[in-house]
Amino acid sequence: MVQRGDTLSYLSRRFGLTVAELAEANCIEDPNNLTAGQLLFVPPGSNVTPPAPPTPGAAAPTRLPGDYPSFNCGNPAATISQPLAGTVLRGAFAVYGTATHPSFQFYRLQVSGSDTADADFATLQVYPAQVYNGQLGTVNASAFAPGDYWLRLTVVDITGNYLPQCTVRVRFEG
Repeated sequence: MVQRGDTLSYLSRRFGLTVAELAEANCIEDPNNLTAGQLLFVPPGSNVTPPAPPTPGAAAPTRLPGDYPSFNCGNPAATISQPLAGTVLRGAFAVYGTATHPSFQFYRLQVSGSDTADADFATLQVYPAQVYNGQLGTVNASAFAPGDYWLRLTVVDITGNYLPQCTVRVRFEG
């Protein structure tokens, strides 16, 4: 997501791409015309999305006290590193972590507003490329009614089996 002051030149260097590659991947005709909040994509297969840098002066995300657990997130090949359990999320936010496997087929991000049974989760997106310590995807909290939700990452191998599903409890506030 473009932050105030970002340039296409800065972002392309950050992602290890040329300005032309990043502009082409995002259908940007004028590389000098970026808007804060604009969502940019890296070319398919590049898998170079690093965690967002800290924004100077930005407030840290609000974390709630109480029972906001995460579970099955101990496997470094299938983990959500951000948002942390108990984080209050507003608008579009990025989910960071790792989704890898020696026989990788895809990974998916899911959400549930009720329980943690498989039938309670809706798939938000399926991704065909592995990610290591990077952005797994984005979620728009505004698309959901305010409340507590489960975010889940599932890494699936070529046989259709999956690693333990990293699941994190968060709160959406629009």
